[in-house]
Parts: sequence; C-alpha cells; structure tokens
Amino acid sequence: MHFPSLLAFALAIESAVSTCIPGAHVIHERRVSPPQYWMKQERAWPDARLSVRIGLTQQNVDLGPQRLEEVSDPKSPSYGQYWTAKQIVEYFAPSDETFQSVSTWLSEAGIGADRQALTTKRGWIWVEATVAEMEALLKTEYYDFQHGQTGERQIGCDEYSIPASIRPHVDFVTPTIGFSERGRYRKSVRKQVEQVDGNSGRQFTLDPYSNQIALAGGSDPSASLANCGRGMTPACIAGLYRIPPNNSTDVQTGNDFGVVEFSQTYDQADLDKFFSTYATNIPNGTHPTLNLMDGATGPGDPSPKNGETMLDLEIAYPLVYPAGVTMFQTNAGQNSLLNALDNVYCDHTYQCGLYEPTNVLSISWEDLENGSKLQTRECNEYLKLGMQGVSILFASGDQGITARNGSCGANGSFVVNFPSSCPYVTSVGATMVRALSTPVNHTSEVAKIQQLYGGKGVTDPNPEVAASSTFKCAITSGGGFSRSFARADYQQNAVSYFLTKNPPGYNSSQFNISGRAYPDVSANGAWINAFSNNKKVLEFGTSASTPIFASVITLINEKRLAANKTTVGFLNPALYANPDAFNDVSSSLLANFVDFQYIVELQ
Repeated sequence: MHFPSLLAFALAIESAVSTCIPGAHVIHERRVSPPQYWMKQERAWPDARLSVRIGLTQQNVDLGPQRLEEVSDPKSPSYGQYWTAKQIVEYFAPSDETFQSVSTWLSEAGIGADRQALTTKRGWIWVEATVAEMEALLKTEYYDFQHGQTGERQIGCDEYSIPASIRPHVDFVTPTIGFSERGRYRKSVRKQVEQVDGNSGRQFTLDPYSNQIALAGGSDPSASLANCGRGMTPACIAGLYRIPPNNSTDVQTGNDFGVVEFSQTYDQADLDKFFSTYATNIPNGTHPTLNLMDGATGPGDPSPKNGETMLDLEIAYPLVYPAGVTMFQTNAGQNSLLNALDNVYCDHTYQCGLYEPTNVLSISWEDLENGSKLQTRECNEYLKLGMQGVSILFASGDQGITARNGSCGANGSFVVNFPSSCPYVTSVGATMVRALSTPVNHTSEVAKIQQLYGGKGVTDPNPEVAASSTFKCAITSGGGFSRSFARADYQQNAVSYFLTKNPPGYNSSQFNISGRAYPDVSANGAWINAFSNNKKVLEFGTSASTPIFASVITLINEKRLAANKTTVGFLNPALYANPDAFNDVSSSLLANFVDFQYIVELQ
C-alpha cells in the first residue's frame, strides 16, 4: 500500500496565486519536480485532440467538515442522520455564476457552447479541443511524455495558467501536470516469506474465550491456537482482539464487507485452500461479489501478483462470515473508484455512480501526498461519502517515514502517504507481537489483553508494539503529518498530548507539526498466515491491519443494524473522543484497537 518511490514528491504541485503572466493570467498549478518514471519527449502535435475536464469550484466546501462532524460525533443531536446523495449534490454543487463564468471564458477562447458539456451533477465541464487550442487557452506548452517502465505515452505540461478572474471558479484542469493513474497504484512493500513447518516462531497461547471463537469458526482450538507464535491464524486474530464470531441471525442485507483492489484480482484455488486449512466453516467456492471498473477482469489462475488481494480476502472472510464480501476492482486509481461509487464526483465520460458503496470500505493502497488540487478534491469526496454514512479505511503504508526505496524527500523531508493524510478517512497502521521467551497461558479475562503478548507478566501495560524494523519486523508501519491538510479538530488533544510527551526533535523542513496526523488506529500486521500462488506463506504489512479493523467495523454495523441503529459512518470523532476504548501502544503514534461493545452501543 505504499507507492512507487519518493522521488516521492514526483508530482508535488505548487499553486502560485500571485504569479502573474501576460494577458491577466495567473499560474494555477505548476509541477515543481520531475514526474516519477515519466520522461518528457517532443512537443505534442498541435492538431491532436484532447478530452479535457475542468473541475468547477464547489459551494460550501468550507462547511463540509462541520456537516460531517454533526453526523459523526456521538454527542451531536444529528449523529447518524446521514445525507442522501441528492442532498449532497444540492449542497455542494457549483453555483450558476461559476458555470457561466467558465463557460463564457471558453466561448471567448473559441470553444463554443456546442463543444461544452456540463455534467449532470454540475461538478465538471467537459470539452473536446486540440492541443493548439488548449495551449492558447492555458498559456502553456504540451509535450508527449513516455513512461520509463511501461512505454505508455501521455500528453501533459509542466504548468498552466488561467485568467485571474476565472481562478476562483476552477479547481483544476486535466490533462495538464498530472498523468493517468492507470497502473500507478501499488500496494505496500508488504513482505512475504514461505512458511516452513517446524519453524519455532514466537510462542504464546490464548485464553478460553479464544477457544470458543475457534470452535465457533469450525476449527480445532488445540490446532488453531497452540501455535499462534508461529503465524497468526484467523482464530489467533479473533482471540487477540476478542472479536466475537458473527452470528448468522445478525447478518444484515446490504452490509457486505467492502474491499477495494487496484489492478490485482484473486484466485479461487488459493482461497479454497485457505478455507480448508484455517476456516473450515466456510464452504469451498465461497467468493466475493465482483464490481468491476475501468476494464478490470475477474479471478484467474494462482499468481504471485495476486498476493495482496488474497491477503485482504483471507483476513476478512473468517472474521465476517456468513456476511458477504464485495470487491470493487479497478485497473486505474482513486478517480476511477470515486467515479464508480460516488455519482456526486464523477462525470459522464466514466462509469458514473455505477455501484452503491458498502457501509465499510477497506483500501490497502496508497499514493504519495503531492499537494495537488486533485488530491484536495479527492479528500473532499471522502468527506461526502462519510456524510452518507460510509466508513473509509486506508492502510498507512509499510515504510515508516520513507519511500519504497528507503529514501526521504528533498532536504531530508519525511514522506507523507495519501489518502491516509486526508482528515476524512480512518488511517490504519500496524502493530506486531513482542517476542516471548516462554509460552503464556492465563485465563483471567481482565489480564488477558495485557498478558497475551507482553513478555513481562500481568503488569505489562504495553502488550503490543508498533510494527517496526527496530523490533526485527519485516515492515515499519507508516505514519506522519500531512503537509497539505491541517490537523483535524477531533485529534487536537491527542496529538498535542503526544507531541508534548514525545518531543520529536526534528525541524519544520522535515515534517509539518501542525498537519493532520496519522495513523488513527492500528492492528496486527505481522506473521499473518496466508495462501498465495499455491503456497502457504507468512505476510507482513498494513495490508493485513486494515482489513482486520474494517472487519470489526463491519461486525459492529451488523449489531447496530440488527438493533435498528444506523451504521457508524466516519469513525474518527468517536474514536478520538473515547481513548479509554483503546489499548495504548506507547511506541506508536496513537492507539491500537477499539473496544467492540463501545461502538455497538453508541446511540
């Protein structure tokens, strides 16, 4: 879920509000570092035709955080009173003045009304124009760019300008400084090792409550739980976090666990092997409902390229079954996902609002924060989904504060992952088991969480640690502070307390101390048993942590819906307001897991 390397601020963008150029234009966006992997070639052919999208400035965006808090804060009288898509459209739609201003600007430049199309939700104007027309319109120069790895060619520019009078009405124009996301998104640098029988591992056992969980899942507890130190099985995960088995009487129609995959698919053979080995209560042949987008294809043969998707499914299914799993699969990136799920966002050239989002979306993919207007718009769209009662969980990344190649940014700046840095999603980091010298087998319900992984006995207040190479883990949980988004109100107290107790000792060029901090929660992301490419393997990564936490939220929604309550929606205000519901991890940024019953009982 991390992303390509950090030459990382490869698409870092800077807006220059006051940089004037001839013709009363101002630079709207400028690329400040070379685009990663993309090499500039010759000037674009002037007569080449472009499909251009102009994102119109939306109304009430500044009020969006307040509206989201009203339906997400349990103390609010409007808690759980989610908005409909129609209400969202009407509240945020660009004004008539915005549309008329941009349309007139285009017409005066020779792109008449007959070549303009306003999308049905009024968020975009779409035009067909030649390269020469767009160069004149945006005071720029278009070039062909070629991808160094795939050979793909696209058209783009290094900066573009618009009239100062039009700037307040335009979010961004594309294609310009960015490139299509197809193939760009990658999962984490998650590590995978083949499991060898007899590996000594770290030894620990679980209390009788976990045995009950294992039996409910159709497993032999002596086989499932005795060797948790050698690899985390579904029963081990359930026992660690006291996740109760899903009661079939609680399964609610329309409450599937939702998982998003970019480019990867799954293979049924590996899934069946996993069920037969670790979750015998799930029949072979059980598979997710597939929602395909942007040319994505269905399941195929076992392949190492499908390992991340298999991990998501193999974690979620045993925890939520008999609830269903819906998989949203796209060959592109977050724009494609938002187009298909959020008909408030999309335009008519894409699969517009094709699918209803599930109540919970688990997304183990990340990009690098680059400060672009496109990322700001995407972040605001996650806000709108939260206003509609959708819980969106993103993995925080697996390289700590560095890029995939272990490097930092310019001048030693720390890498920031997006969308984890967006304040309207829940970012999930990874914990790991602290090594034990002897088995632990305590039956006390109260002491269990403290004892299970501590290694110091019942007084150990920190049973887990953040997944880190410092503790000989294969990955280091991602986390940090956004440069694009301010610290959210809901986390002010928690982050201020953390920074006071743990002065960072770094300067402002390395990280933005006032930015949105992430991750928000964490779960185990190490030594996860899985099947991939016909092999039994051990997986590491926030790719594992995210579906664990998302599964818990899916189960919580089951209980709430059965009690005629609403889904929990955007989680963060409730989580930060109730720190006692967590097990604290002192070596991590915030906390690690939430008390199940607490959220179930929210009014």
